Amino acid sequence: MISQVAIEGLRGFAEQQIIRFAQPNGDFGSGLTLIIGPNNSGKSTIVEALKLKSSSRASPSFHSGMRNPHTDYVKINFTNSDGSTEFVRSIRPGSSECETSISTESGAVYTVPSRRYFNPNFGKTSATGRNDFSRTLSSHSALRENNLSYFESRIFHLEQNHSNFTELLKRVVPEITDWSLDQIENSSYFVKIRMGSKTHSISGSGDGILSVFVIVAALFDSEENDVITIDEPELSLHPAIQKRLAEIIYEYASDRQIIISTHSPYFIEKSAILNGAEIIRTWDRGGRVEIFQINSASCASLKALLSDNVNNPHMFGLDAKEIFFSSDSVLIFEGQDDVVLWPRVVGRRPIISNASAYGWGAGGAGNIKNVVSVLKGLGYRRIVGVLDNNRPKDLTNLKLSFPEYMFVALPADDIRSKEATSGRDAVIGLMDEKWKIREEYVEAMDDILTSMELFLTTEIQNNGG
Repeated sequence: MISQVAIEGLRGFAEQQIIRFAQPNGDFGSGLTLIIGPNNSGKSTIVEALKLKSSSRASPSFHSGMRNPHTDYVKINFTNSDGSTEFVRSIRPGSSECETSISTESGAVYTVPSRRYFNPNFGKTSATGRNDFSRTLSSHSALRENNLSYFESRIFHLEQNHSNFTELLKRVVPEITDWSLDQIENSSYFVKIRMGSKTHSISGSGDGILSVFVIVAALFDSEENDVITIDEPELSLHPAIQKRLAEIIYEYASDRQIIISTHSPYFIEKSAILNGAEIIRTWDRGGRVEIFQINSASCASLKALLSDNVNNPHMFGLDAKEIFFSSDSVLIFEGQDDVVLWPRVVGRRPIISNASAYGWGAGGAGNIKNVVSVLKGLGYRRIVGVLDNNRPKDLTNLKLSFPEYMFVALPADDIRSKEATSGRDAVIGLMDEKWKIREEYVEAMDDILTSMELFLTTEIQNNGG
């Protein structure tokens, strides 16, 4: 397995960036590494680098479009779980040719690309096991291509292991009753899928079924300590299928190393993170890729969010997990009332309106520090925390703990008015019964919103994170 990879000069990696990978320990999801980030921020480049570790070519080549213009060379260093090291690197700047220390004895990385379409009609080939397929794919196909080459040989192998493969396939898509390898009159072969009473070719079943077929093929005959990378497993998949696929990936990641690049919050799982799964966030900062991972401080905060909020399941619900995929402008509120009513407070201020809110709030002012710590560990630079006016101590502590971010207090003790109860006095909120900002708070709130706009638009100097 792989402990870490250092990438320099490959595509957007202008400076060396180091990525540490989760190590399976037998617990659910412990070997899972999630690579997240916006489009064109380096996620697929990491998958490309890992694919090179399977290559049996003596000297892979990097064309000019793959070499970062700031370096004009590529250096990729692998550190394996046993402490050994391997490399792939340009022989000199400006040259496409490389040298490598990766031998054919090195463990193969089974790579599932984002482009999973394969030729629906193909000739007969010998059945190919997973390691041979991985090496063939890495050695003879481009790092990024439109079709999945050589997968036909895997299909003949799957047919020989029909029962086990089909059992796993049906766990992801229960509507599939069976599949088979068949032949048409001109002797070409094709994959036939049966769903209920209907039978389709795999291409006629839709891109989602084809995608699941390829991903399940990467999992079903894998073994302990194998390394599997999957680029964007969610493509063309219904949310229900994504959730079932994610569950199986977590299971397999208990004793295998699985690395996925994804835009889907369905693949971020609470128990997997508590068991050791890694989250990596990629950023494109002015054409240069930067990598951030949860560090020890942010890891403790994340675990606090996950384990100390039994009565607030929304704290790490789907809406909350979407924040990991948002742009670099985040608003964190105390509770759900603030999130719901905030658009009425902001009005026509697109800079603030376009910022992402963390879920349905942090579950109280005391939790804001944990959310901020997690996002800081993942490289977010524009964070604004919004508190009620009756939390001066929390506001002060947040400003002292995170001086690089902005924290403000509403001019009222709550965003909305609340009637008195047996255990609480009445609260006069920021907004009146018609959900308008009270006249006495309009000027103060306008000043707060103006300062937030300034913070969210001020250029941040790139100091390496």
